[in-house]
Order: sequence, then C-alpha cells, then structure tokens
Amino acid sequence: MPIGDFLGSGIAIFVVILVILTLYLGIKIVPQSEVYVVERFGKFTKTLTAGLSLIVPYLDKVAHRISILERQLPEFSISVITRDNVEVRLETTVFYRVVDAGRTVYRFAMLTVPFIRRRLRLCVLPLASLNWMNCSQAARQ
Repeated sequence: MPIGDFLGSGIAIFVVILVILTLYLGIKIVPQSEVYVVERFGKFTKTLTAGLSLIVPYLDKVAHRISILERQLPEFSISVITRDNVEVRLETTVFYRVVDAGRTVYRFAMLTVPFIRRRLRLCVLPLASLNWMNCSQAARQ
C-alpha cells in the first residue's frame, strides 16, 4: 500500500469525523419542559425553546439548561403579630416557575428560603380576619 493512499484515506477519515462533530455541536434538541441558554464567548446570545434548534458550532455553547416546570420551595414557618397583639405562626410554601430563562440565569444564583423570607411582605390583620381571607385578598384591602 503506497504512502499516498494511506495519507488520502487518513485525511478523508479526519474530514468525516470533523463533519460529524460539527453537526453534533450545531444541532440541539431541546426537551419539552426545558429552555437552553446559549452563550457566545461567555456572553448571553439567545434562549432555545422546545424543539430542534441550530447554533453556530465552536462559537456558541449551551451554558445553562433551565427547567420551566413549576417548582416548590421547602415549607417554612413565619411568625406574625396581628393588630390584636397575638402571635400567629404561618406555615407557608412558595411555588414558582421560570418565565424568562435568560434573565433568571444572570440575576439569581439560587432561590432559597431566606431570600423569599426577605421578599415576602406580610400584612398585619386582626386575628378574626385570618380565618376568612388569604394574604392576596388581604393585600387588596
């Protein structure tokens, strides 16, 4: 077998492998319940929604895979003092869903219970009204 045939077949195999790798890196299939955040050179470029998507291979990369399903934080309790000076412990839970994955990735590192406690605004109510309304109804009053 001459050396020229060996080099020619080696280059052909290299080109085939390069084409397959380029297609593998450029075609992304995003599952139904996820959104992919794409970065180019470390900067946010776009989000890929469910289905077949194309990105520029070797330049773009999928930096984050975000689930858009509704999630629940662990239950926690909050101590509230009503207008009647009665201490009430509320068992709370928070459900959330990611709406804008691009902004979520770069604004929040991790959503935790202390973060929610700081952001949660509780209204001060008379004790008698706690049985009849939830916090969203009370906030409207």
